[in-house]
Amino acid sequence: TEGWRVSDLQKVNINVYTDEDCETIHAETGPTNRYYHICAGVPEGDLTMFSCLFLMKGDSGGPLTVNGIQVGIVSWSVKPCAKKGYPGVFTKVSTQLPWIRQKIAGNS
Repeated sequence: TEGWRVSDLQKVNINVYTDEDCETIHAETGPTNRYYHICAGVPEGDLTMFSCLFLMKGDSGGPLTVNGIQVGIVSWSVKPCAKKGYPGVFTKVSTQLPWIRQKIAGNS
């Protein structure tokens, strides 16, 4: 959350959506691909606090963790900021593991 403006690690609790809900919600804005994407956000949350703190410009590449394990990487959201009813879209880390392993092996 706004990683470029703060020096302390930030945390927010959000919901992870099903693949079906993610595809349906973003059918006109995305689209998303269930193999590559995870949707997460607050469906009816306090948008004055949440919408512009979540997935802002500069947050791309930030982590989405579930129970302490990184499962996603910030990819994109509906503009401006995040829009009520439209969760943020994250790249699934699991789909990128071959590339990550290749890069690690090449730099050891």
